[in-house]
Parts: sequence; structure tokens; C-alpha cells
Amino acid sequence: MTKIFHDPCRLTAREAAQALQSDELSPGELLDACLRRIAAREPTVRAWATLDPAQAAERARELDGMAPARRGGLFGLPLGIKDIIDTADFPTQFGSPVFAGRRPPKDAPVVARALRAGAILPGKTVTTELATFHPADTANPHNPAHTPGGSSSGSAAAVADFHVPLALGTQTVGSVVRPASFCGIVGFKPSHGWVSLKGVNPLSVSFDTVGLMARDVSDIWLLWASLSGKSRVRAMTPVVAERPRVAFCRTPDWPKAEPAMQALVLQTARDLQAAGVEVDEIEFGEDFSGLHAAHQTVMAFEAARDLGYIRTKDGDRISPLLGALLAEGDVIPKGEYAEALDLLRRCRDFTATLWAKYGLGSTGDARFNRLWSYLGLPCASLPRGRGPNGLPLGIQLVGAAGKDAAFLANLEGVWRALDLSPLR
Repeated sequence: MTKIFHDPCRLTAREAAQALQSDELSPGELLDACLRRIAAREPTVRAWATLDPAQAAERARELDGMAPARRGGLFGLPLGIKDIIDTADFPTQFGSPVFAGRRPPKDAPVVARALRAGAILPGKTVTTELATFHPADTANPHNPAHTPGGSSSGSAAAVADFHVPLALGTQTVGSVVRPASFCGIVGFKPSHGWVSLKGVNPLSVSFDTVGLMARDVSDIWLLWASLSGKSRVRAMTPVVAERPRVAFCRTPDWPKAEPAMQALVLQTARDLQAAGVEVDEIEFGEDFSGLHAAHQTVMAFEAARDLGYIRTKDGDRISPLLGALLAEGDVIPKGEYAEALDLLRRCRDFTATLWAKYGLGSTGDARFNRLWSYLGLPCASLPRGRGPNGLPLGIQLVGAAGKDAAFLANLEGVWRALDLSPLR
């Protein structure tokens, strides 16, 4: 007989996956719980750009009774998809009136992988305008008067408010780890280029990355492994580094972090040391002081070339913030763009050498997201504590480029060393 959980929407993805794989919970039961939560909370949180409960229910019925041997790692798990990622069965409107009603002919490859692994899509989550700066209507579930962060605002809020256990976002500057931190969940931006960006609306191809959101760090492994083509067994079994090695990094922007955030990062370093984790401190070279400006140069230059047609055709229907970014990119000389890319290569070479010694690096504030996105490094936000206003704080950790599996193993080790627990 099927075991009915008291409130299935509050299960972590791994808890739900184990129950689904063992038939203690059916895909329909989990989906129904998530849809009830959405119905109750969506008027306040506004995390969804599009919802289709009937289509999701049909998908759940298709999965119900599937033979265990055919079940992927995401079997029966509701998954939010940011509304700049193409889906054949839902509109993809980029958070902009310019693209209202747009229907892609097929799924983006990353969505196709999720569906093959057994995911259920209730709809599309809200994005800021073309994943840029103009805010959307989504509210922070912990206090609706506050922002959930951008641009993957709907994905972060939907996971944090128990609408879905997992969601996909994208990051060009800080659009996965920042909203994850704001909403008290785990956000993971893999190494740049980890999965095809085909079917993902571009902002800056040098930095755009599909990212993952969940309430528990082992859920991130489940989603990443499933989308990376790992077997169900591999996806269900997170790798854990028993003795992660961590480097504490103060970038030139450290003084700009709020006192509560600085204190949390320093306390985290002490707590890791007390738990037996080796913690060093590192500094970057002089080149890194110019990375923020270089990132802006590359992003604006590439955005103007990928999105400039919108300003020409529909300039009256885009926000002033997006218009300013495109105008900025229009006047950047190609030589300045090339110089910024050269600085990127030098700094990536430096970090490749530096990171060879460490499993993780740690920083303290959302403004540091830009640095790691520019370098193409995997990074994650782990929820830890709350600030003076009662809203969640997050610790950001960074790994070596292309070493995502090792990074996630170290991340799991840090989660356990700090005795962190998922949002409930």
C-alpha cells in the first residue's frame, strides 16, 4: 500500500526520489501536494510565469507504474524551469512583453535531459526581463516585502516556498547563487560550458551557464548527475569528501560586504577548522582588481550583439535598464572587448594553478558572484543563518574549473562539517 507522507511537498528531492523509486509515494501524489502548495501561495510569492496543472498531471499518470528499470534519477520529481529556457509544451517568454506568447518548436537540450530522467514540469518560473536587471514581481517567501534576488527569481522562490523540490536557473553574473542565498536554499552554478546552451536565450555567451537550485546539497548532486547522463544509481548516491580542504579568499571588494556577512564568513572558517577541515587564506594577484570592469565590458558587448535587434524593433517595450546595457555595449570598441577577454584568460590561468591545492574557496557577499562567473568557475551558495533583518544569509564556495564532481563532493563534506540542514 502506498505510504502517504504528511506533507510531501516539503520533502527534499532526495527524500522524495527515494520514496518514488520504492513506490512509497507516487508521482501523482507528490505533484498534487506541490500543486496544492502553489495554489495556496502563488498569489503571494508569484514565482510562476506559466502553470499547466492538467498537463503536469497527465505526465504524472504516464510515469505512474513505470517499471523500476526504466526510471531515471529524476523520476516523478516536479522541476521548475526558468522562463528563458525553451520548452516545447510551455510558452517561453523571457520575462518580456516583446516575446509574449512565444512557443518554441522544441525543448532545450537541458530540458530534454530532465524529461528523459523522469522529471515533471508544472510550468515555467519567472525571470527578470531577458535575465537582466529589471525586477520581476516575484517576492521573497521569507518576507514578501523583500526581493528574492535576480534573475532566476522565480526558480529560487519556488524551491524555497516548497512549490517544487528542484529548479533550473541561469547565471551570467550572480543569478543562481544570489537568489539562492536570498531565499535560504542551495544554488549551484557549474563550470561554464557544462551543458549545451542551445535553447537558452543568450545574454553573454562567454559567461551564461545553466544552474541548479534545491533545498539540500545532496539534491544538487541528484539533479547535476541526472542531467550529466549519470546512471540512476550514480545520481542517487552523492560522493562525499571526508576531509575537504578550503581556502578563505578576501577579494578587493571584501570591505563592501555588510558586517553581518563578514562575521558569518569568518565564523564559518572557524567552525570548519573546529570540525577538522583544513582552512588556509589566499590572495589574488593585481590583475584581479580589473575583473569587475572587464566582466561588464564583455557582457555589455556581447549583449548588444545578441539582443540589439530588440532595441531596434521593440525599443518602446523594453526597460530603461536593458536599453542602457545595450547602448553601453554598442559603443565598446572591439579592441577593448579583446583586452577584457585577454585579462580573463590570464586570470583563469592563475586560478587553475591556485585551485589545484584546494577543494573549495569561500567568499562573503553577493557582489563577489561576478568574479567567479567571469572566471567560469563552479560556485555554490549554502544557506547558513540569518541577517539582522531576519532574512537568510548564504556562504558562497568556489571550485576548480571543470572539476564539478570533485567540487560537489567537497561541498557535501562542508555541509556535513557545518551540520547544515535543508529548509523545512
